[in-house]
Amino acid sequence: MPMRVLITPRSFGKTDTTPLTMLEAEGLEIRRNPADRPLGEDELSQ
Repeated sequence: MPMRVLITPRSFGKTDTTPLTMLEAEGLEIRRNPADRPLGEDELSQ
């Protein structure tokens, strides 16, 4: 099972996808913020 990385800033990787590509190249599973707002504490713990 690959390690997962939660990316909460909605703008991360929007203008330059290089950081996302680098993380994926290391075998990490990228999870992005699915909401159009900051996540709450209960959502982050899931």
